[in-house]
Order: sequence, then C-alpha cells, then structure tokens
Amino acid sequence: MYDFMLYFNLFIAVYVLYYAIRGQGKIYENDYPTSIKEAHAKLLRKFCWIVGLGMFPLTILELVYSTNQQASFLSWINIGFVLVCVVTYLVIFRIKFGKQVYPKKDK
Repeated sequence: MYDFMLYFNLFIAVYVLYYAIRGQGKIYENDYPTSIKEAHAKLLRKFCWIVGLGMFPLTILELVYSTNQQASFLSWINIGFVLVCVVTYLVIFRIKFGKQVYPKKDK
C-alpha cells in the first residue's frame, strides 16, 4: 500500500509539472471574471512549478529510502510541503482576487 502512495505522489508531481510546463489545459479552466483570468493563470502556473519541483525530488527520495526509517520522515516533509503550498496559494488568491471572485453581498 505504501508503494502505491509513493507512485501516486510521483504521478501527481509529474502531472503538476506537465501543467506548469504546458501553461494551459483543464486545470486552468474556471468561471472567474475575464479581468482576472490571465493573472490567475500566472499564479496557478507558479504554484504548479513550486509544488511539482518540490514534490518530485521528495517523492524520489522516499522511493529510494522506502525500506528505511527516513522514508517516514520524508513522507511527513512532503505532506507538510504540499500543505503549506496549498494554504499559501489560497491566501494569496484570496488577497489578490478575493474582491472580484467573492463580492460582498449587501443585506
């Protein structure tokens, strides 16, 4: 089971890097206003580069040390890295595009 998760992490890292390199595709499709689509695509592409380039080597190291105690430590580092990246992305997105995407409703 553990090996499956490592290969799945590797697949996700390659998938994210693919979309970072390509710069277009399903991951970039959304219902946001046209005024922010280009800026959001740039932010999402940067996010994909950071996550992919961080996740790929961490997962490779996990595969290399999968029979060792260090693999568990690397796994937590990988999870923490991705979690921090996702939270940071959400915060930056909310700060930059929050007013356009989530307009305040008057009562």
